[in-house]
Amino acid sequence: MRRTRYVATLMTLALVLAACGGEGETTKPDAGGGETDITLLAQNVAFDLTKLNVPAGEQITITFENRDAGIRHNLLINGPSGRIATDVETGPVTQTLTFTIDEAGTYRFLCEVHPSVMVGELVVSG
Repeated sequence: MRRTRYVATLMTLALVLAACGGEGETTKPDAGGGETDITLLAQNVAFDLTKLNVPAGEQITITFENRDAGIRHNLLINGPSGRIATDVETGPVTQTLTFTIDEAGTYRFLCEVHPSVMVGELVVSG
């Protein structure tokens, strides 16, 4: 199931990149009991997705894969109640972040080590 979502996310990314000229975006994967699973990659000092769309009030699990060998990254979301973050770790490493945001809005996500180049938006719709 996880592999299917990963493949679906990659296929969505390919379509978006072809249509938008390079900005990666993912929409909510198939609904499955109030949970959303997303895989976000850090590779070549960049996120593979720069916009994540999720529903308000649903449990979100982001599998964050730092594929940059010897390079430190993390994932920080500036949520309505404060920081939601993984630890800064040297890649390659995979971390999991699970959270819920009840308030609709657009929230910034970034890598604290590379905040000027590794940045995106988490769009929470209600």
